[in-house]
Amino acid sequence: MINEDFRYIPSLLLYNGELYKTTKFKSPKYVGDPINTIKIFNDKNVDELIVLNIDRGKEIDYEVLENMASEAFFPLSYGGGVKSVQQAREIFRLGFEKIVINTEFLSRPEFLKELIEIFGAQSIVVSLDFHKNIFGNYKLFNKSLKKLSSLDDYLLSLQNNPPAEIVVTSVNNEGTYGGYDLKLLESINFSKINSKILINGGCSGYDEMRSLEKCELVDSVVAGNIFIYKRPHNAVLINYIEK
Repeated sequence: MINEDFRYIPSLLLYNGELYKTTKFKSPKYVGDPINTIKIFNDKNVDELIVLNIDRGKEIDYEVLENMASEAFFPLSYGGGVKSVQQAREIFRLGFEKIVINTEFLSRPEFLKELIEIFGAQSIVVSLDFHKNIFGNYKLFNKSLKKLSSLDDYLLSLQNNPPAEIVVTSVNNEGTYGGYDLKLLESINFSKINSKILINGGCSGYDEMRSLEKCELVDSVVAGNIFIYKRPHNAVLINYIEK
């Protein structure tokens, strides 16, 4: 049986107003112009799209976001540098359906509650990145923060203020085509959190995506390389899964 709620979500990385792709959160490579990419995804009837700004320390470029939103005929989510209600409100005004928070949630979890109270849980997404060490243990990962609270504390915050979705990304697998890290999801107890779980990082292909429609741990899939590159030579070719 087809899971009608299961979504295949491309993730685009913004850097200085252009699109880039990383491998294990490193070595960004230029992909192309965001507006042209949006237009192509329109033609592909994409479910929705996540835009993440990886240009740390730079102010949100509302002009780029407005241009992207004006071209998109599908739902858009934005993350990167959102630190205030005012910024979130402006992004929603431009036409984005959801806000993605990561660093600001990890530094002050109460920000999640504030956003949900004002905009509603359906509009908020939390992104959690995990790195697996040499001992096989998963640790929360964030380039901007030197010290993080315990994972249990963050999970409790999510339980008390569940966002619409939680994107769980494997840093080790991101951009590698090595497959999604289901063991990462198995190691974390999301059962008490009333949010949809989206897996990201390392997608090996459309067959793997389709197989996860039947996985109880996953509600939808997020990917970058698969939707942007044509293998085996990784030529830039925007594509999308046929359902």
